[in-house]
Amino acid sequence: PRAREHLTQKPLDVMRALTRIVPEGGTVLDPFMGSGTTGAAAVMEGRRFVGVEMVEEHVKIARARIGWAALHPLDRAAKQAEDDGQASLFGKPVAEVLK
Repeated sequence: PRAREHLTQKPLDVMRALTRIVPEGGTVLDPFMGSGTTGAAAVMEGRRFVGVEMVEEHVKIARARIGWAALHPLDRAAKQAEDDGQASLFGKPVAEVLK
């Protein structure tokens, strides 16, 4: 099994494909954001994102993931790292990045 940041975390590739349903420049809403996979996918695909999450630790993880994706929308090596290891933030455990 792959390590994850959140119990129901989805693969980034799947969420990127799903966010393409929204017109470019449109807004994706995720009322149960978790670790932010949908948000990262949305900004990587040129969509705006609004996410809601009540668990503060998940919010911190999501902010880091979405922030990174916003700065590196076309970084294929980083995307592949995310796909291969859901628990890492492109080579570093998310918990280490948040310290």
